[in-house]
Amino acid sequence: MKNKARVQTWLNNVRNGNITGKTQRVLSCIVHRPHGIATDELRNVTEISHQTLTSILTNLHDAGLICVVDVVERCANVYSIYRFVEDEQTRSFIAREREREKMLLWIKRGRKDFDHMMSNEFSYFLERFEKKFSQEW
Repeated sequence: MKNKARVQTWLNNVRNGNITGKTQRVLSCIVHRPHGIATDELRNVTEISHQTLTSILTNLHDAGLICVVDVVERCANVYSIYRFVEDEQTRSFIAREREREKMLLWIKRGRKDFDHMMSNEFSYFLERFEKKFSQEW
């Protein structure tokens, strides 16, 4: 899990009611809604812009603190529903899984965008690495 001290500070501040920033405000909203809260509801409750909110949600998800439990459709828009992850082992699993997903996307994007710059051997190596990395999980 990236930056454990920062994550622990967020959790401590939310537990103590010492909300000092937008990330902690969003986390607090999610923590206090055990059945989950949709992205559009979070935007309305926190009054945070969509772009900032999605960045915060990505950071919280990357840290394993939240997970998507469902989606809801409203007015032809689909919104994710987020829930707080209580269990430390589940948080670690989610954080590792997110890192793995990002690594695979990075490799795929690199192979697609820069294949013309790679030797055949290196391209083949990345292809095999990507397949092996995908299968290990």
